[in-house]
Amino acid sequence: MSTNTPLSPRPHSPVSWDQDADHIRLAAVIESAALAIISTDPDWNVRSWNTAAETLFGYRAGEMIGRSVLELVPQEQRNDVLALAERVRGGEVVAPFAALRLHKDGALVQVTVTIWPVRVADEFLGLGITYSDRAGQGRAEAETRRTHSDLERQVGDRTRELATASEGRRSSEERFRLLVEGVRDYAIVILDPKGRVTSWNAGAERITGFAADEVMGRHLGMFYLPGGANAAWIENAPEDARFEHEGWRVRKDGSRFWANSVITPIRDADGTVLGFSSVTRDLTERERAEESLRQRTGELEIANRELAQRNTENEMFVYSVSHDLRSPLVNLQGFSRELEKAARGLSELLAEGDVPSTVQERARAILDGRVTKSIGFIHSAVTRLSNIIDALLRLSRAGRVDYRWESVDMGQIAAQVVKAAQSTITERGATVTVGALPAAWGDSTALEQVLGNLVGNALVYLDPARPGLIEIGSMSCGDGMRTYFVRDNGLGIDPGHQQKIFHAFQRAHPGVGSGEGLGLAIVSRVIERHRGRVWVESRAGTGSTFFFTLPVSTNGH
Repeated sequence: MSTNTPLSPRPHSPVSWDQDADHIRLAAVIESAALAIISTDPDWNVRSWNTAAETLFGYRAGEMIGRSVLELVPQEQRNDVLALAERVRGGEVVAPFAALRLHKDGALVQVTVTIWPVRVADEFLGLGITYSDRAGQGRAEAETRRTHSDLERQVGDRTRELATASEGRRSSEERFRLLVEGVRDYAIVILDPKGRVTSWNAGAERITGFAADEVMGRHLGMFYLPGGANAAWIENAPEDARFEHEGWRVRKDGSRFWANSVITPIRDADGTVLGFSSVTRDLTERERAEESLRQRTGELEIANRELAQRNTENEMFVYSVSHDLRSPLVNLQGFSRELEKAARGLSELLAEGDVPSTVQERARAILDGRVTKSIGFIHSAVTRLSNIIDALLRLSRAGRVDYRWESVDMGQIAAQVVKAAQSTITERGATVTVGALPAAWGDSTALEQVLGNLVGNALVYLDPARPGLIEIGSMSCGDGMRTYFVRDNGLGIDPGHQQKIFHAFQRAHPGVGSGEGLGLAIVSRVIERHRGRVWVESRAGTGSTFFFTLPVSTNGH
């Protein structure tokens, strides 16, 4: 047993069975706790070190007993911790606190520390300290079950050794009794063979609301809800060796709390059941958080389905409207060409000379002025409307087209985009650099469209007052995703426009370049379908950086 050094028997000393049995129970409780429990002497040297402490810090009990507990504390914090220990010796009550402690391999361990004085009468015997692993909270329940399983086996092995212990261990027993009573994070209860309470620590009082004198001699089943776990485990314990249950319990005030309990039989060397140790942890906050998370997840799933349905409806509406507008647009284009042709015919007739000069002059003024100008306006309007319809169709396709999911060479995609834009790059006198671009998981055609739109925008909005610089690069962001970016030293974007530009028909600089303001909306739609996100960081007059994330594997998608 990890606590064996302070409990080793004195040779040739007589055995007091009742005291020895109590000692076995107390030692087994400490050993079976799922959190690290240690005790020190008045000089802060370790006196006991349970299995959970071995697991948390990597030291075996034999390595730590007799050494200063301050060896677990980073060097720069030791003076503060020593001052804290002295205050606890003096009677100050210290609330549990978060801290960093040293593992045997030198790594830092994130823990929650609880510390209290261990006294007999007015004599200060040392400290009781518990450590719980903060970094492992997300794995707490699985780890608790694994730890209890290991401890049950160890307790069974060690109780046979301890059954031969002597009456001379009463001072050690008292130390361990006080250590157990000081633990407040766990309800640690000792039961007789019938399941009746014989020992009740401060943690049990805190969690249930019952004082020790209110529960002594009463059956532990009083804390279980009707129809839940019952006394049957007592009858089966010698055969089953261990009982574990997670569910609702009842406090003194009638309120319920969610708890995990592990009850382990304590046997003597002959296998006779001396009683049971019950270790219970209050998991109410975790259960409430999980229930809230389940409820919130359900709400989000419903909202997601509704949004997906609305999105599909919007895409179909956009597609339908765009398609329906195409027919009258074709008619407008045809009629405008007919008007243009008719105007040319009239001009030819006027040129034949059979028309009086005064009529010719007036007719030419009309044809060359208002008619020609009006036809030009019609052409421009039809072309713009055609561009809008094409852009709307591209936007709707971005949400509907079936993607071919594969590993995409982003470096090759960037090279293709730069090559396609080379004439514009040369015309604008810009320099484009491409950094290392690891592969992403997605649709190559869609991702080429994303980079093409971003590089195209960067070229359009370069500042003519300085040489244009555009950089395409990437960085790691964890969680199976990678961040890619396109950075320029162009005109930049005012803060008030930075969110709007990802919406349809929004342009940061309407007077610069051409376009309908749908390029970034398409980028946003494509990246969303890749389970990524897109955003911009920019300062007006300095330039902009557009970021987007993509999964690096199928797990990310």
